[in-house]
Amino acid sequence: MQSNLSIIARTCVALFVAASGQVAFSQPGYAASPTTPARPAPAASSSDLSVQLTGLQLNPSIRRKVITTTVTNHGPSTARGIVVKFSGWVDSETVDPGTVNFCRPPWIDQQTRRAGSDPQNPRNADIGHQCKVPDLRAGQSVKLYSRTLLWAGVHGSIGELAAVVSHAGVDPVTTNNSAGGRIMMRGGRGVDLYARVSDVPTSAAGKVGAVVPGNSAELRYEIGNNGSLSARGLKVQIELPRHVTFAESRSDCVYDPAGRTATCVYRKLLLIPVQNDEKPGDDLHSAVRFTHRLRVSVDAPAPGYLAGGVLIAEPIDIESKPEVAASTVLPDGVTGLRGVDLDGSDNEDRFTVFTGRPGGAGGGLPVTGAPAGLLGGIGLASVLVGGALVLATRRRRQPPQTPGDGPSTG
Repeated sequence: MQSNLSIIARTCVALFVAASGQVAFSQPGYAASPTTPARPAPAASSSDLSVQLTGLQLNPSIRRKVITTTVTNHGPSTARGIVVKFSGWVDSETVDPGTVNFCRPPWIDQQTRRAGSDPQNPRNADIGHQCKVPDLRAGQSVKLYSRTLLWAGVHGSIGELAAVVSHAGVDPVTTNNSAGGRIMMRGGRGVDLYARVSDVPTSAAGKVGAVVPGNSAELRYEIGNNGSLSARGLKVQIELPRHVTFAESRSDCVYDPAGRTATCVYRKLLLIPVQNDEKPGDDLHSAVRFTHRLRVSVDAPAPGYLAGGVLIAEPIDIESKPEVAASTVLPDGVTGLRGVDLDGSDNEDRFTVFTGRPGGAGGGLPVTGAPAGLLGGIGLASVLVGGALVLATRRRRQPPQTPGDGPSTG
C-alpha cells in the first residue's frame, strides 16, 4: 500500500512540474547550506532519493549545451533498482530531439516520438526515455549528462523536460523525487559558466574512497565556459561540510576564521568560449580544473559521510573578443563589461566528503564529477594562477552525436 501511495505521489508531482514549468534547482548565490527539513522516521530499508535538473537555458549562438541531471541518496540505506524517467517535448526545428538523451547503453530505454506525429503541433517532438542508475549508498550522487545539439530557431520556450526518480525500496520523502521546467532559448551573447565538483576523495581512476579522520585529501573541481563570450576573471566561493577545513591557504583566496569557507578571486584568468578553443598548445583555455587540499578533523564521525559541501562560480567581467590574451589592462579596441551569465543554474555544484576507519576499504563509489565520456579528446596542461595549481583543459569541437550515444555517468 505504501509503495502504491509513493508511486501516486511521484506521478502527481511530475504532472505538476511539467504543467507549471518551474525549474527545480537552486539559483546562484553564496549562502550557508539550507537547513534540512524535518522528515518522518524512515523504515530500516528506506532511501530518500532526490533529483535535480540544471542547464535548461539555451542560447542561439552556441551549438551544444550540456543539461545535467543529479540523483542523490540522502540515506539512510543503500538505494537499489534506481530508475530515472524523462518526459517532455522539444521544438524539433530548434533542438535535435534525439540528442536530449541522458542514457547510455546498457542504461537506455529510448521511446522518442518524432516531430509531425502531433497534428496540432507538427514541429514538436515528444521525448520519453528512462535510465537505469547503479546502486547508490547513503550520501552518494551520480550525474547524467545530455549534450544537446541546437539548430537555429525561435526564441522563448522551445520545450519542457521533467525527470522522476524511483527505486526498488521505500522512499520516505517523495516531494524531491521530481524536477523539471521549460527549456528556454534566450537571445543575446554572454558567458555561460558551469561548475562540476567531485566528491572527496576521488582517485585518478574516478573511484570515490574514504578519508581517515585526522588526514587530508584533495577537493577537485572543474569550471568551464559554454557561452559565446569570454569570462575575464573568475570568482569561486566554496563552503565545506562540518568537520572539514582547508589544509592550506592560497594567495587569491580569503578564508573565514573557522577555515570552512573560502572566496577565491582570479582576476587574470580568462576563459574563452568552448567553441573557440580549437588551437592546441596556446595559452587560451575554455575550462580549468582546480585542486584544494582539505583536512578532516579527528572527531569526524567514521565510517560515514559529511554532506553540505557547496561550490559556486561567477564571472567577474565579460570580454567582447575571445582571442585577446589575459591581462590586467585591456588592449585597444576591447571593452570590459560587467559579467553576465546566460544560465546561472549550473554555476553551483555540491559535494560530499566520505570518512572511514584506519585500514578500512573505501573505494568503488560512482564519480560525481565530469565523466570521462564528457571530457573525451581533451588534453591537459598545467598552469599557475595566483599560486594555485590549475589544470587547463583543451577542448575541441565535437561532432554531432547519434541518439543512444549519450554521455556516461562516470
